[in-house]
Amino acid sequence: MQTLKSLLDPSKESSYRIVVFVASVATLVWLVSSSRGFAGTLRFVLPGVSITLSLTVLSFSIGFVLGLLAALGMISDNYILQSIATFYVRVIRGIPVLVVILYIGLVAIPMISNSLGVGRLDGFARAVIALALTSGGYQAEIIRAGIQSIPKGQHEAARAIGMGYFRTMRYIILPQVIRMILPSLANEFIISLKDSSLASALGVSDLTRMGQLNVSRTRDTFTTWNIVTLQYLIMTVTLSFLAEKLRKNVES
Repeated sequence: MQTLKSLLDPSKESSYRIVVFVASVATLVWLVSSSRGFAGTLRFVLPGVSITLSLTVLSFSIGFVLGLLAALGMISDNYILQSIATFYVRVIRGIPVLVVILYIGLVAIPMISNSLGVGRLDGFARAVIALALTSGGYQAEIIRAGIQSIPKGQHEAARAIGMGYFRTMRYIILPQVIRMILPSLANEFIISLKDSSLASALGVSDLTRMGQLNVSRTRDTFTTWNIVTLQYLIMTVTLSFLAEKLRKNVES
């Protein structure tokens, strides 16, 4: 009992995550091995995992670029750039993620496609764009806070030796900022993974959508959502564990 209490001590995050991960995997294995229905459900929804991970990686990567540009715009001395960047971040952060995805995927992108006379994008591409714009708005605040935490003396010293704004950012400021905000970006990646489930609203065959399709196919909500829930839990706990290791490496 004492050993169990020590493992579940909230102050021991790594041990806690290991316990949750092992329990989730063990439960998933037991459910699948104990029933033919569980095994069939797992086979059906499993392809959705790769779509979920692809959505997350693509949208987060594009979102990082958007967030970096927005962060630089927010701290810029140029009023127009500052206003545009601030407006983008505040709008994204002020609207629920699902509403952003639905609006961009079902309203903004089709309207732009029609006005330009180009072909319609598929659901996956629309979901990537919507999630990237959403992620970029949140990453912008993380990056902006990181840049502003760097002492102004470093900017002044760079200018004193003749370095321009972009060279200062590239060689002096941003390398420090990236190292500093890596744990926060890792947490944002986990949030992006969970938010990717909302792409099912656009018909993307991610893990959540495959779960919905399986329920329609089998009428077995209990089996389906147990499998889907455990798969999400395994992914997020694994990423949380890696994020914690990253944070400790950065701090050491």
